[in-house]
Amino acid sequence: MDPSMDIPDATDWLNTPLRQFSDLESALHCEICKEFYDTPMITSCSHTFCSKCIRTSLSADGKCPACRTADQASKLRNNWALQTVVATFLAARPEALSLARREQELAAQSHRPGKRKREVTGPDDMEQTGGEGRTTRSKSRRVAASQPEAIEIGDSDEGGDADFEPELPPDGLVECPLGCGKRMKIEQVEPHLDRCEDEKKQASRAKPRTSVNGFGHSRSSSQHRAKPQERLAELNYSLLKDQAMRKKLEELGIPTSGSKQLMVRRHTEWVNIWNANCDSNNPRSKRELLRELDAWERTQGSKAPPAQNTSASAIMRKDFDGNGWAKKNKDEFSRLIADARRKK
Repeated sequence: MDPSMDIPDATDWLNTPLRQFSDLESALHCEICKEFYDTPMITSCSHTFCSKCIRTSLSADGKCPACRTADQASKLRNNWALQTVVATFLAARPEALSLARREQELAAQSHRPGKRKREVTGPDDMEQTGGEGRTTRSKSRRVAASQPEAIEIGDSDEGGDADFEPELPPDGLVECPLGCGKRMKIEQVEPHLDRCEDEKKQASRAKPRTSVNGFGHSRSSSQHRAKPQERLAELNYSLLKDQAMRKKLEELGIPTSGSKQLMVRRHTEWVNIWNANCDSNNPRSKRELLRELDAWERTQGSKAPPAQNTSASAIMRKDFDGNGWAKKNKDEFSRLIADARRKK
């Protein structure tokens, strides 16, 4: 099978000694998209979903998908601990699964029937005579007697280590104990240490400080000082006329084509994409976000094929041609799968 089509799934663990990991991996999946949590967010009712998933759901009906409690996107909070757990699990998963499968293969090989070994019933059975390659107890005793005995050498002087002095190099110079690489005479070491410490402190002040986040990515202090992106506010679309709506989309740098209903749907999708990116610990560029919006345009927006603009009830009909739909949209499905892999 093509390795690129090997999509991680919780059932991968079932036929291994680590079958309990299947439940663990399932617990790290979002209940909406069924994928690993991507920027997990906690609702006011203490349920967790991907940021984009829960924002899209709340913009549709304003209720938590798990318990149907009314909620708002402004009340969502990041679940940083779960995000770290997911990232750590994803980093360890390939090697852990490989080891588990290897252990399963070794266990299967050990259960294969092999040659029967002669059982030893007593000490007399150890006495074997005749035949080349057989060993008798008398021969074993002779071999053991021929082995040289280990000679224990005691310390010649218990206080010998106290009198030990390191041997100086031929040039009489020693290296700096702080590791700066300079060599000097022994009497020059102490004055040099003071200067060496001062030089190291000045060098550390000059270097930009870096820190490592929960995902192993280092960030400089200048990056921490960068102003975070501001979240977009939701609009009261009923109060906006077509021209005002079009102007708002133009200010955001997204397409302005279509009816007001389409512009409202486009703006809602963009707000969800943008705000989910603001939640992320590793935000993407605006160009990448626009590509995601363009994918939405081709599947649900102005560029969507006419068949995809029909209501969802048409797809649920008994006479719906599922195979024909799959063939017709095969290229689009492949592109969406490729986009999903790039995000991972």
